[in-house]
Amino acid sequence: MTLRGNYGTLILNTHGVVLFSTELARVGRLLINFQNQMEKKLYVGNLPYSTTDASLKDLFAAAGNVAAASIIIDKFSKRSKGFGFVEMATEEEAAKAKEMFNGSEVEGRKMIVDEARPMKENNFRGE
Repeated sequence: MTLRGNYGTLILNTHGVVLFSTELARVGRLLINFQNQMEKKLYVGNLPYSTTDASLKDLFAAAGNVAAASIIIDKFSKRSKGFGFVEMATEEEAAKAKEMFNGSEVEGRKMIVDEARPMKENNFRGE
């Protein structure tokens, strides 16, 4: 259902939530920004457990400007889980890094490099 007025357009969605058209535009921009960020973020798997944030950033710098690099650490053992994420400055650099490093070897392990995907929501209690 849509209502038009002096302050914009009210839209009632199927869940009964009322949104102004200006709010919808802002939400749309946020989603586009999130999508663009995900296109520049890469998942890097099958890494040696000795890999650090700094060494991962240095490695991927060969493909372009690295905005961020992080290794995922197990919260109990405090050791690397063998994968991480690299965010490149541009989509082109991310594509170049994926092409350069996917399947390449680091310390005898073949890296897996792919576009990062949003984390799935886990329900550990089985509800």
